[in-house]
Amino acid sequence: MLAKKPRDTALITGASGGIGEELTKLCAAHLFDVVLVVRSEEKLHSLATALSSKHGIRAVVLAANLADPIAPIASTSN
Repeated sequence: MLAKKPRDTALITGASGGIGEELTKLCAAHLFDVVLVVRSEEKLHSLATALSSKHGIRAVVLAANLADPIAPIASTSN
């Protein structure tokens, strides 16, 4: 049996609206898994779920304020 090739993943900041949201939709449509980084995660859970269902991708929402130097460390320790 052949191993399945891992899918490419796009890390997108500011995905809750505007250009970030459109980039998220484009990446999903091109079958990229997506990691969505935002300060407030409420809105993005529904977008992540919709894109996962529509395109069969994995969509992860990560709440982090990247202006805070320790945010990436704090976010991964949850």
